[in-house]
Amino acid sequence: MSFEKELEWGDVILAALATANEQPDDEVTIFVPDKPTALIVKATIRALRESGDEAAWRLQIEIKGTH
Repeated sequence: MSFEKELEWGDVILAALATANEQPDDEVTIFVPDKPTALIVKATIRALRESGDEAAWRLQIEIKGTH
């Protein structure tokens, strides 16, 4: 994964986190294309949760590969 793609996923995660903060009663799903990306996003969300970010608990991941 290139540095540029990592930044893109970082932007996606931050946008989802902002949405979760703005809509505290809703869960926010991040759609990823494959399992390797899901593992990276999941690790990032876990780190946010461990750091005490309450909104991160409302972030979900779903693999939506292209078929």
